[in-house]
Amino acid sequence: MIRIIGMTTENKLETVHSFQEVNVDMWKWIWIDLENPSINETETLMNTFHLPRMSVKHDVASVRRPKVEHFTAYDFYITHILGVQNNELIKYELDFFIGEKVFVTIHYEPLEMINDAKTFIHETREVDNWTTYDIFLHLLTNIVDSYYPLIEKVEDILETIEDNTSNKKMNRLMVELFDIRKLLLHMSYTIIPMKDMVQHILYSDIPLSKTYKRNNFTHVHDHLLKLTEMVTTNREMTADIRDNYLSLNSYETNNLMTVLTIVASIFTPLTFISGVYGMNFDHMPELHWKNGYYIVLIIMILIATGMFIWFKRKGWFK
Repeated sequence: MIRIIGMTTENKLETVHSFQEVNVDMWKWIWIDLENPSINETETLMNTFHLPRMSVKHDVASVRRPKVEHFTAYDFYITHILGVQNNELIKYELDFFIGEKVFVTIHYEPLEMINDAKTFIHETREVDNWTTYDIFLHLLTNIVDSYYPLIEKVEDILETIEDNTSNKKMNRLMVELFDIRKLLLHMSYTIIPMKDMVQHILYSDIPLSKTYKRNNFTHVHDHLLKLTEMVTTNREMTADIRDNYLSLNSYETNNLMTVLTIVASIFTPLTFISGVYGMNFDHMPELHWKNGYYIVLIIMILIATGMFIWFKRKGWFK
């Protein structure tokens, strides 16, 4: 699907229906949006506007790393829009070609963000003086801001795990914890390259002549720095929760082993006595005692009680 809108030299926002109607000299800027383009559409686009072929992909399944490349007439950017489905992070690639008058976006899934940007452009008068980089800045800001709800949701889940307000078993919570660690790791694979990309914009020779534009890109970079810190902090928190769980699990195991050791220690002499008197030798005088059973039973109780008191005094019971 191809959608084209542009601002004419007479400050009129118009919609164009095909590449053949595009005469760059008639426009201040023109935005060409390709959603899941076919090979023929991308070939026509490249030939019409002389886009660098090496930057246009045809493999829908692969998602490339965020980056920036500079060419003679265009700057090329790869960005990611993130989503979560079934506790798995989903990345949607959104590519930009930015020229002096031509702005191209290529994506392979329907993106609400693109529709929102088009609606904003139609409803605001500020676009009269926009350049192609203003459109890019608007979209990039929305992309970066869309990361916050994902990380805030992760923080809420971590808080629930830490407080265990759901009363779930620890093993189940650990599974959720490791899922979150994996989610945060994959988030960092997008956020950190995006931060580096925006930093490159700030220190490169792209046409950011107006101070407010550079300040706005600085604002986006600051947001990405904050997001990077949030991801790092949350990963450290998952590590702390994991370590606390392992420590608690080790503590409970030690307590269990202590109880089993006490029980085994108490029953060892009792087992010895019962084993001795369980031997059926003819010449065991105690076997013929009238009250032998009761005497041995009392001795065994006294031994068990004495050992219990001795262990308690030694501090084996906490």
